[in-house]
Amino acid sequence: MPEEVTKEPDNQELSNSNIPKAEENSVQVKKKVLAGESMGSQSPVYKIPPTIFFGFAIDPGAQFYQDQDLQKSRNVFSCFSTHCCVRTREYGGVSMWNKSFSKKLRCVIIAGELVGEQVIQ
Repeated sequence: MPEEVTKEPDNQELSNSNIPKAEENSVQVKKKVLAGESMGSQSPVYKIPPTIFFGFAIDPGAQFYQDQDLQKSRNVFSCFSTHCCVRTREYGGVSMWNKSFSKKLRCVIIAGELVGEQVIQ
């Protein structure tokens, strides 16, 4: 990483009760805000470079759109299930639909500001 954004490693631990939670569409979408801010909830965890990390549970038939803080200046990774990860920078947000009739969709979104280093998968 570039020296200006490098710092000594630190550890920030939160219990589940201290992780901010948010709901949308009458509890069809429940979110834990592990780092960053979303839907009016701000996590106490701060990362350099600034990072957002959200965990979602989306009810059957519900949809969700996240555009806050997902500008083109960030790499965005969306992980939906075992061995499934989508990386995007082309759009300003992430749309999710749960087309299941019976199962919740669980996923995470991780996004961080670009630091000029190559992403290796």
